[in-house]
Amino acid sequence: MSLKTIKYFSTLIVAVVAVLAAWWLWNYYMQSPWTRDGKIRALSSRIAA
Repeated sequence: MSLKTIKYFSTLIVAVVAVLAAWWLWNYYMQSPWTRDGKIRALSSRIAA
């Protein structure tokens, strides 16, 4: 394999891994539970302190 081919495939692999990581993080963020009570409590404690 030539150096140009190795650079091309390594860039392609890094790009694919980055896209997969971004997709996983987006799904994790959208599926993680977030309650209003927890958010209100955090905002209230910051204001009260």
